[in-house]
Amino acid sequence: MKKFLFTLCTLALAAMPLWAQDIAVDDDSLYTESDVSEFEFYAQTHVRNNGSEDVTLKWERNIEQLPEGWTTNFCDKNLCYASFVTTAEFDLLANGDEGLLKPLFRPNGKPGTCIYRITLTSLTPGIDYTESIVWVAVATGVSAAAEVLSARDVALYPNPATDELTVAVADAHFKGDWLVTNAAGQIVLTRPNAPTIGQMDISGLSEGLYFLHLQTEEGQTVVTKKFIIQ
Repeated sequence: MKKFLFTLCTLALAAMPLWAQDIAVDDDSLYTESDVSEFEFYAQTHVRNNGSEDVTLKWERNIEQLPEGWTTNFCDKNLCYASFVTTAEFDLLANGDEGLLKPLFRPNGKPGTCIYRITLTSLTPGIDYTESIVWVAVATGVSAAAEVLSARDVALYPNPATDELTVAVADAHFKGDWLVTNAAGQIVLTRPNAPTIGQMDISGLSEGLYFLHLQTEEGQTVVTKKFIIQ
């Protein structure tokens, strides 16, 4: 009977997910800016396996906005791939092994903004992991700093803004509205059923401090970011 119980417990433990597994990305949203005259620029992050089991990760690329004339390619732990490669796999050993995640941006003399997303997924049975990493790359001769905090956050640029504000929601599954309020809390601009990436015409607003609110379809505000019109 004891042998039977031991065997049963062993099988149950083998069927359990690997709760000890810990996979982490250094930065899940990155912003990089370069003068348009530069041949190439990039921003890099790393994914790290702090768990007790080896893991195989697959990355899939989705370029959500690419200026005309730009070229890009992606580098992971193993290789830098040609621009037509949209997915690949690499292994991370247990206890601290890490892998590079780095898209390369070549503006080829064309100013613009690229929104570049990589989704990481575990292919190892028993290890459930999915993460989204977003890069916002801007080639311009004028500073256009963006605020980017996390993969569930939003980037606003340029900030300060003048006539148009670009909004890039890092959560690819976000569905809802954009609302702009002034410093007094009054709603001055809305965009219902907003996309994950798009523009808002702010040319009709006066100079000053404003707040962008991301509101879900259920009416819940999930992110608020401030920006300035000048």
